[in-house]
Amino acid sequence: MLKHFIEAMRLFTYREGEDVFQQGQAGKNFYIISLGQLEVIINQKVTNYLKAGDCFGELALINDANRSATIR
Repeated sequence: MLKHFIEAMRLFTYREGEDVFQQGQAGKNFYIISLGQLEVIINQKVTNYLKAGDCFGELALINDANRSATIR
């Protein structure tokens, strides 16, 4: 099972200031940060920062809901 999970992983690269996803979008992926820092933005206000080793995106998948924040 772990092998199948690892084979499903993909590497995404984003530029500074680029959104990973936007608040209200449908959830399609779960993310683990390998490098850099991201902003968590809710209603156009930065509420938190994420760094290497942090993960995000699971709530929309678990709850079958839209994204609750923009990640940039």
